[in-house]
Amino acid sequence: MKSVKWIKPSLLMRVMILLFLSFGMKLFFSCTPPPPVDIFYNSVRLIGIDNSGQFMRSYENIDTIYSNAMALKLTILDTSYNYYASLNGIMKSLSFSTAMALSINEAFNPVNKVVQIKVQTLFDVDDDIKAGDDISIHILYADGYDFELYESVNSAISRLNGTQNMPGGTVEMVFEKSIKNTKAQFYVEITLDNGQVLSCVSDTFTIIGA
Repeated sequence: MKSVKWIKPSLLMRVMILLFLSFGMKLFFSCTPPPPVDIFYNSVRLIGIDNSGQFMRSYENIDTIYSNAMALKLTILDTSYNYYASLNGIMKSLSFSTAMALSINEAFNPVNKVVQIKVQTLFDVDDDIKAGDDISIHILYADGYDFELYESVNSAISRLNGTQNMPGGTVEMVFEKSIKNTKAQFYVEITLDNGQVLSCVSDTFTIIGA
């Protein structure tokens, strides 16, 4: 009986095997949508936005605002997301970066939900609203594009608590009263369902047309 002789794979064959395994790995990671990422809100930002025209967001992070067009953008973030982003970068390096007809967007789920948004003014607004007063009842929430489509605070909270396409949530706040002062500044306090309170103080805004 003749013994079977095993032929050692050639260098070309070994290279082809490695390429095949590499291709299979990239194909697997490319076709597997990433699962939603849990985020934990831990930071708040508050900036001024332009609300003097038909559409909001034409100008952001402004320091001069018309007296009857006071609007702010409130953003709640998970600043620890950078750790996940580094891992995600590794995953992307293992997958193909070719163009696709349908792109898979990352999804982020806030673990601790917002239960309350509280806003205070740090400058006098008029003869009735003074520095330190709670102005939450005078805040309307916009959909982010058309300032005439207002939302209730409950709708805004639901938006912050929903699945996000970034590691944070954003709502636009419109002050319904005209400011009769040359300066304005605001303090916002966000309460989460775990009892954590996040707060932020806006920049001081110069008010024109007061």
